This record gives sequence, C-alpha cells and structure tokens, in this order.
Amino acid sequence: MVTRTLYVLLASLIISSFAQLHTVRPFDADLTRDAPRMLRLVKDTRLPPTLSALMTVSSTDPGVDAQWIRKLKKEWIHGFDWNERQEYINSFNHFKVEIEGLDIHFIHAKSTAASTSDVIPIILTHGWPGSFLEFLPVVQTLTQLTTLPSGRNISFDVIIPSLPGFAYSSPPPPVWTVNDTARVWNTLMTDVLKYTSGYSIAGTDWGALVNWCLLNEYPLAKAAHFNFLAIVPPSIESLIALGAEVNDFERLGLENAGIFFHTGIAYFNVHQTRPWTLGLALSDNPMGQLSWIAEKYRDWSDPSRVDITYILTTVSLYYLTGSFPTSLYIYAQNSGFSPGDVKAITPKPFGYSSFQWEGIFSRHPKSFIDALGNLTYYKEHYHGGHFAPSEVPAVYGEDIIEMMAGSYPL
Repeated sequence: MVTRTLYVLLASLIISSFAQLHTVRPFDADLTRDAPRMLRLVKDTRLPPTLSALMTVSSTDPGVDAQWIRKLKKEWIHGFDWNERQEYINSFNHFKVEIEGLDIHFIHAKSTAASTSDVIPIILTHGWPGSFLEFLPVVQTLTQLTTLPSGRNISFDVIIPSLPGFAYSSPPPPVWTVNDTARVWNTLMTDVLKYTSGYSIAGTDWGALVNWCLLNEYPLAKAAHFNFLAIVPPSIESLIALGAEVNDFERLGLENAGIFFHTGIAYFNVHQTRPWTLGLALSDNPMGQLSWIAEKYRDWSDPSRVDITYILTTVSLYYLTGSFPTSLYIYAQNSGFSPGDVKAITPKPFGYSSFQWEGIFSRHPKSFIDALGNLTYYKEHYHGGHFAPSEVPAVYGEDIIEMMAGSYPL
C-alpha cells in the first residue's frame, strides 16, 4: 500500500514537472496565400453613394464617411503591398508557446545593453482594434541603451504578446476573462522567459485591464505605465466641488468623455451583446472590417497622425488571420465589466500619459488618477491619441523610459 501511494505521488510530481515545461517555437508570419483573394473581395465590393441626406439631418455623427472609405479602398487595391508589410513584421523575432492549452504568439526583442543590470523586462499589451503591430514602432527606442541625466543607464527586453483570439494567438475557451490573461502573461514572463526577478508592464485599451490585474495580483509585476484606464471619469462639477483644480487640458478631456458616452459607445454594446452576429457578418468581408475598424482610428486618433498604411495593415492582419470574430470575444467574456472607480490594492508604482486626442473616455485629470493608487509619473501630451504607441512612438517610448527609470525598483 505504501509502495503504491509513493508511486502515485512520484508519478504526479513527474507529470506536474512536465506540465511546467513550455516549448518556445520560433514563428514566421506567412499569410501570402490568402492575400490575393482578400484584394479580389475588396475590388468586388460595391459601396453605396455617400449618404449626404442623412449627414445633413442627423444631430450626431452617423458614422464613418463613405468618401474616406472609398479612398482607403483605392489605396488598398493600388498602393498597398501585404508582402512588403509582412516582411516588416517578420523583421522582428516571433515565437509561439502553449500555456494552459492556448497557443500564445509573442514577439521577444532583447535589449542591446551589454550589462544585464541596465535591463528591465517589459510586456506590452494591446487591445481592440489594435494588435502587436501597435508597439512595433517603439521597440527600437526601448531596446537601445539610454543614458539618463542622472547618469543611470536603462534599456528594456521587450515582450509583445497577442491577446487570446487576436492575430496568431488561439481563441480563448468560453469562460475566460482579463484575469485569466493576466495569469497567462505572468506565466509567460516568469516560467517561460525566466524573468524571475521581476518585470514591468505597459499597454492600452483591453491591455490596460490585463495590466491592472497584473499590477494588483502578481508580485513580480513591479511597475506599470498606462495611457488608458477603463474608469468612468468624474464630472467637472464634482471635481471642483471637491476642491480639485482642473486645467484646460483636463477640462477638454472630460468634455470629450461626455461626447463619447453619448455618441461613441454603440460599438461596445454590440461587441458585448451580439459579438457572433457582427463576427459572422464581417468574417469574410474585408471592406466591412475596414469600415468598422477604420472608424475607430478616425475617431480615436490625432487627426495629423492617421496613417492609412497602418490602418490597412491592421485590417489585413485581422482578415488574413481570421481573427476578427474571435477578437470580439473579449467584450462578451468580460460582460460583467463596467467602467467604474477601481482603486489599486497595492502600493506598487504606476505612471500615466494623457494624450489630447484620446477618443474614448480616458483623459482623466491627474487628481483623479492620483487617488487610484501610487501614481509616480504623470504627463500630458498635445499630440497622439488612443493608439499612442503607433501615433507618437518616440514620445510614448520616452515616457516609459522616464517613468520606469524613476519608479521601477532596482
């Protein structure tokens, strides 16, 4: 009996140890085969005339402009080269690893610093309608060695995963939340990549929710940078009543948040309540995906930084990977989420960069964010919006460097 019990115990330990072994596989993007069909569908799509009558009678913005979509369609057919964009994508080191039954895609860019003491690991997480593409422009800024005025050297090992259901990562199981993704990210950083002394985190949109979980729940996530927090901002009147000072930058942000909740939140409600209907309707419709996604880049970006090639690359990635329908899961699976006053339960430091053209509701006043936890860094920018890493990569990267240099525990 004792022998059998010992055997079962040993077998369990062996199985458990194998379960902790994660095989990291190098990965190259190759979606060339389906690109010609995608372009044929784009060419064959018949767009309706501009709905000028509706534009004149509607009291609110009725949606994306047909003339602009025509312009994007023309560029997609005549000026866009998927193979060229794919070559750029493959200039970074891609990998896949299985964690908890999910195939997780990630980019791993190592620091150029000669000394590991100067290197901080950082995991960057996107949201919707973003992807790993969003952070590629900041990789060089973060991986190169920067010498600060204080004399300190700093550089980063950069990890950019694709959320479950996005791009090259497999879809999540039916019951899955941002808390589960946070757990997988912690496994990726500690068990797979062996950053056992700690790591930093940054990201936007749904990535910010994942990172809030990481910051609060996982000790090795030591510091975070945000440019978005899914928290309903207070009214100007309530802040003034509390004696808070509100500058012009913050006042405009609060006014824009009110506009978003009045005219811009319909997509969220559709994603959360009817993801399958929308996913099925647009799954094999590249022009439909373009209209749905490009609208967000129009509304949430700095008008001077809207990059047509980047938008077309993003939509092509969604279409060619077949991930548009599964990318909507995150809204329905986190249906219990509603933007609310969520305070940190940890003294760990975090920083916040506020961008003027943030098009959702996350231009929060400093006094409001300061009350959420240990805010150690705050900066306002008059350029850039919701997709700041791709809109103003140098600024975004510099903010992360400044914040982590002053806040990441050595």
